[in-house]
Amino acid sequence: MPNSGLAVFGGVARDDQGRWLGGFYERFGMRATSSLIAELWAIHRGLILAKKYDLKMVIIEIDSSEVLKWLCLTGNVSESHPDRTVIEKNARVLYPNLGLY
Repeated sequence: MPNSGLAVFGGVARDDQGRWLGGFYERFGMRATSSLIAELWAIHRGLILAKKYDLKMVIIEIDSSEVLKWLCLTGNVSESHPDRTVIEKNARVLYPNLGLY
């Protein structure tokens, strides 16, 4: 299948009993993007949803070891990394006391 350049991401939030709390999805439209960027934005939107519901503990399930590596490198992502902005947006939510601006 050819790459159309279209990307959609989404996620769900459930409580500790598996009951639906909310969900989201968003389209990137025609912007050129990668599956890694879609994954990063899905995490970001999911973290915002977790804050909305005042969840104290969350489990984030992702299938990209590369994205996980980027998030664990927070504070050490190269300034020239093309996805640094969204990585740091996630980092501010995951690690609020890290001192990122």
